[in-house]
Amino acid sequence: MEAGLISASTTFDSEIKPLKILLEFTAETAATIKKNITAFPVFSEGVTVDMPQLPSPHFTQLALLKEIRVYKNHWLKYKKCSLILPMKSMNIQEVEVWPARLRFQYKNGASPGFHFSQY
Repeated sequence: MEAGLISASTTFDSEIKPLKILLEFTAETAATIKKNITAFPVFSEGVTVDMPQLPSPHFTQLALLKEIRVYKNHWLKYKKCSLILPMKSMNIQEVEVWPARLRFQYKNGASPGFHFSQY
């Protein structure tokens, strides 16, 4: 799972720009999460993504991106599989200050999922 930017095109035709990996989910990370979920920053204090400047105008959304390894070197990737569509999380115009520092954090509870904040 990584944070990235997507362009204003239709979702499946959008251009993407990865920014930072939030979590690489493997068998090893799954075993560690089961024992100690806070060992990964995204589940505790969050992961900071620094954006030094306003991106190119055609990038309009901040999104969560993913790829899935099916077997050895076989991957499900963006534009190759509908399971890999970006999850839009924020309109880039909502970023109040540039350069920007954004925090991505997975929260459990009544509203589980990835949350983001600017600081």
